[in-house]
Amino acid sequence: MKRLITGLGAVAVAAGVWAGGAHAAVPVGGCPTDAWELRASPSHSIGSKAVDLNGDGLSCWLEAPAGSNLFTTQDNVVPVR
Repeated sequence: MKRLITGLGAVAVAAGVWAGGAHAAVPVGGCPTDAWELRASPSHSIGSKAVDLNGDGLSCWLEAPAGSNLFTTQDNVVPVR
């Protein structure tokens, strides 16, 4: 019984750590211009890890052309002034 409780506790801690990593942190930088929108980094797509180079969970998004529902993303690395 003690092993079962210890095992369940370890699973709960691991799940909490894993779920906590899904939230965006404080922005490290900003976007190039006001046309870009700061949002959560893309997930479940090819190259999504390559978009968030600074690891804060945020990226800059630009819909181009406007109204197309096609987005360009880049990491938010512009220094915040």
